[in-house]
Amino acid sequence: MAVYPMEQRMYMLEDTTIWPLNVTFLPHHPRGGTVTNWMDNWAPDISFIYTLRNMSLASLAMLALLEVPESTNKFLSQLRRLLVRWGFYHVVLINLMKTVVGVAFMVWSLPVMLPFMAIFYVTSFLAKVLCALRWGTRASKAQGLDCLWGVKDQENQPFITACLLVRGAPSLHWIQHVLLTKVVQVRNGDGEYKYRKFRQLFSQHCGYYCWRDDPHFDIRNHVRLVKLNHTASEATVENDLDSASAGDKEEQEDRGEAQEDRSVAQENRSEAQEDRGEAKEDRSVAQENRSEAQEDRSEAQEDRGEAQEDRSEAEDELVQQYVSEELTEDMPENMAPWEVLLVARKDGRYNVVLRIHHAIGDGVTLVRLCVEALVDTPLPRPPVGAPPPSPLVKAAGIMWSLTMLPFGIMKLVANFDRSCLHGPPLSGRKVMTWSKGMPLSVIREVRRAAPGTTVNDVLMTCLSASLDKHFTRRKEEGVQKVTAVVPVSFHDRHERLTLTNLFSVAVIKLPVASALKTSARLAAVKDVLDAMKKDPTLWAMYFVVKAASEIMPAPLAAYMFCSSGITLAASNVPGPQQEISIWGDKVEDLVFWVPNRTPVGVGVSFFSYMGVVKVGLNVDLALVDSKAEAHQLLEDMEDELRLLHSRLLPQAA
Repeated sequence: MAVYPMEQRMYMLEDTTIWPLNVTFLPHHPRGGTVTNWMDNWAPDISFIYTLRNMSLASLAMLALLEVPESTNKFLSQLRRLLVRWGFYHVVLINLMKTVVGVAFMVWSLPVMLPFMAIFYVTSFLAKVLCALRWGTRASKAQGLDCLWGVKDQENQPFITACLLVRGAPSLHWIQHVLLTKVVQVRNGDGEYKYRKFRQLFSQHCGYYCWRDDPHFDIRNHVRLVKLNHTASEATVENDLDSASAGDKEEQEDRGEAQEDRSVAQENRSEAQEDRGEAKEDRSVAQENRSEAQEDRSEAQEDRGEAQEDRSEAEDELVQQYVSEELTEDMPENMAPWEVLLVARKDGRYNVVLRIHHAIGDGVTLVRLCVEALVDTPLPRPPVGAPPPSPLVKAAGIMWSLTMLPFGIMKLVANFDRSCLHGPPLSGRKVMTWSKGMPLSVIREVRRAAPGTTVNDVLMTCLSASLDKHFTRRKEEGVQKVTAVVPVSFHDRHERLTLTNLFSVAVIKLPVASALKTSARLAAVKDVLDAMKKDPTLWAMYFVVKAASEIMPAPLAAYMFCSSGITLAASNVPGPQQEISIWGDKVEDLVFWVPNRTPVGVGVSFFSYMGVVKVGLNVDLALVDSKAEAHQLLEDMEDELRLLHSRLLPQAA
């Protein structure tokens, strides 16, 4: 995730302004021989680089402006290449031109937009007044991105879904008590509920979304036990257990035979005075029988382990089927939009399925709520977010971001993806599944082998390769790029926890071309994500979407921010790397699914816990033929990680 992208850009500009204004320099040519392109040989002697660093930014910009594409002046041509390589050309010229165009567009559009904004502001204020008149202080109009994520349709529901695998057996009343005392009934210093949204209804009133207290709140409506149909899994497990039992019977028979052999050996020893050779042979036979009995016991233990593994896989299949079929429906409007479902299993564990409305909070907020308030031993805040820059730098960055807003809007709406994963009408029926797990240690080794690469770069590269293989199987080899939206967190890790949505979205063109080889794909994906982190429009997009979703009626806001040309949404949320426990039970595994907004039908989520990255896939059945095809996407991601590791670290492979 990119955090505060403007801060790095503004500090870089501050650094460049301290260069001297007037410095005379000459390019340094390498010694000996004639070199056609001396810039390709500057690495051993970088005095020319130091010389350029002593120039002012204005001088460099002027030199670049004087140079024309077909110039025969070798010095100016090579200088331009160096400026492109360092990024100065992009920063100084391209952004300058964009800023001028953006300011002109804003000046032209403000007289047109201001009347509409004033009308929507008045209607929003009237809706707020009517809400207060009807419910008083027990209700409030939804603020910020809560309004945008309140929008729902038949194809996609705005619920974040998480699934925990917990050791032990669920105790319904105890878990209800823990959630009440740690979340629902917690109050702040003013005596108000700290996490009030968990006790409120979320609904439309006069075309706008509002939160209002639930007068009939009952924890029993939100925390329930669920019993799944285990018929199929029981048959499989029983067959495996029957095999194990048969092995135990054979083991007992072998023990009986061994005992008989020992008896015979004893009799033979008593008669061994006449024939000791025969007694030795009998002892050897008894020893062989004991070895065979030991082998049979080992095989029986392996059979029991395989039966246990098959039982767990059968339970996982049932949970995934339940989440896909039952938890993709809407919740009743007469209850707070969240629920915790305890799914009993037959392998000594149980699943905790959490479904929570996106208007309550984003992924970073919910992870903080879990590790700070819900776990038995509170953990440090997740390493997401950064302290805000100084007010001056932040203000300058926001102003610059606003001037670049037209280009951000164009980037968001000017997408025309067309493939088997985007285009067909969505059905509303989902496949929600998860991967076996990608070792975080392997991902970090790949990251270290490719300098400058991040964990997110590696994960998105695996996703790129998986999509490439999927398009190849579906005979759509002409797909070169896929448009994806990536959330960019603006959370401040030092601020106290509040239930809110605080992020912008970046649009990227993820390369998926089949011609890309392993290392080239990683480099291409890294370039795309690096450009996303430097996108100056992220702050502006956040403020514009936040303001528009607050003052516009919900249906109009949903229409305005509908992105028809985007294929998938991808989210990466880091989780705790040490084992956690909730209400006294250890959490063994955790995965979550990101919701989609129509017409997007594919959601990919990464979550790391205890050194393993689990990938959650949420895809509409109109876009894939079966659950097996959806799960193949996850397996291809894991295969790509192994391939990256073997290519970049051949000695480890």
